[in-house]
Amino acid sequence: MRIKRSIYIIFLIIFGLALGNEYLQFSKGHAHSTLPAYSGMFRQESNGVTVLTYHRILKDSGLNRAAKHVSSNDQLHEYNVTETEFKKQMDFLAKKHVKVISYEEMLNMKANGPIHGKYVVLTFDDVDRSMPENAANILEQKQFPYTFFVVTGFVDKKVDGIRMANWKQLEKMAKSPLATVGLHTDKLHYQIDEQPALQSSKISHQTMAADYRHSQAVIKQHTGQYAKYFTYPYGAANDYLTQYMSKHGILSVSTLDPGIVNQGTNNLDVPRMLVNEKSWQNLAKWLS
Repeated sequence: MRIKRSIYIIFLIIFGLALGNEYLQFSKGHAHSTLPAYSGMFRQESNGVTVLTYHRILKDSGLNRAAKHVSSNDQLHEYNVTETEFKKQMDFLAKKHVKVISYEEMLNMKANGPIHGKYVVLTFDDVDRSMPENAANILEQKQFPYTFFVVTGFVDKKVDGIRMANWKQLEKMAKSPLATVGLHTDKLHYQIDEQPALQSSKISHQTMAADYRHSQAVIKQHTGQYAKYFTYPYGAANDYLTQYMSKHGILSVSTLDPGIVNQGTNNLDVPRMLVNEKSWQNLAKWLS
């Protein structure tokens, strides 16, 4: 019995380490590596829009739970919400009658005057397979609008063990009247010397602009329309690229800086709230 138990424990450790390695591409040196809880930041805000950001919506399986216990990788903690928890969160929004609006509706509300009441915008970064496989059906059932930001150069590729969604999955979501497709660069979602590529002096302005133009061309090819919204990898903005994109089709740019969107928010610097187990507790209190 002891031998079997030891073998099982060893298996869990190996599995956890292996699963943890799957997430290194998006986690190494992330500027927001500390679990955000957003405690206290809502006290002065009684109106506005919270833009919620999700990354992984993993199955709440025994293997995933075991991996989370044995691995400290932030992709299993800071950037992961289980499918079960995600459904509970969407049920909460519906039960509390929180108005879930599209990214476009948010911009229109800002343009038309002060925002009264509390609203939510749902966004998804990177778009690995867990988004179309575990989250999209829940959103469709609830009839909640959502925006997903695609790394066009990573589509259907395995990035350090993570399988990104394929074009068939992305195109299916894009056809939904609830969905809006945004950009998350073409191939500049990586780091140089532990710094986001878009903040590195080793990436020229010409390279940034070319990457953006190519990502727009790819999105147009697969969805029939150009993207209007862009979000920065790692939440790390670049002033040159922001201004360039704003002159070439992008209406709004978002980061991972926390904050509530109101009339005074800059459309080219939209704050978003990273959702995980700890941050959701405070987000739910404010929305209640």
